Amino acid sequence: MILYKAPCSHVFSSMSDVRNYLLVTKHPQKLRLDMFSFSTDIVLENARNNNAEAKEIETSGPFIQLSDISGGLERMPITVCNDVDSDPLSRDFFYSVDRVYKPESLQPQSNFTCKCSCTDGCVNELTCECRIFTRKSSETFNTPEGLRGCGYSDGRCFYQFSTGMYECNETCRCWSGCCENRVTQNGLQFPLQAISV
Repeated sequence: MILYKAPCSHVFSSMSDVRNYLLVTKHPQKLRLDMFSFSTDIVLENARNNNAEAKEIETSGPFIQLSDISGGLERMPITVCNDVDSDPLSRDFFYSVDRVYKPESLQPQSNFTCKCSCTDGCVNELTCECRIFTRKSSETFNTPEGLRGCGYSDGRCFYQFSTGMYECNETCRCWSGCCENRVTQNGLQFPLQAISV
C-alpha cells in the first residue's frame, strides 16, 4: 500500500484524495497530479541502484553516446546510445518540446481546439468537454476505444486511441496542475533513452 503525507499531516491513500488536496491548495508549479502514483509496480531509483542483480548493458561494437539529445530542454536528460554503427546523429535533427507541424498549414486553428469549463480536475468524462470530444471521435469512427472509457485515468492511458486524444489546453478553465486530462503536455516524468538496435 502506498500512502502520501501532506505537511498538515493529512494522509492520502488514493489519487482522488491527492486530486482533492491539490484542488483546494492549488500549489502552482510545485505539485501536480502527475507527480503522484499509487502503483506498486514502480521501482524507486534508490531501490534499483541497490539491486545486486542490476547489470550494465554490454556493448560489442562501435559505441556512440550523447548525454542529452534534448539539449537541456527537458527536466531530465534524454541519452542516446548507438551500438549498431558509427553513424552520428543527422545534422538535420533538432529537438523540440513543442509540437512541430509540417507543413505549417496543418497547425490547428484556435477555433478548432476544444475547451472545457471544469472545476473538478476534469475527472468526469461525461461532463468535461475535451474528454467528450475524445469519446465522440472514437464513437464516430466505431473504434472499440469509445466503448471502454474515455481518455486518461489518474494520468494514465490504458487503451490506444486510434482517433487521438483531445487534451485540455490553455483555453480551458481547469487548473493545469490538477487536470486529469493533461498528460503529454507535462513533458518527461521518467528517464528516457534512445537506442539503435
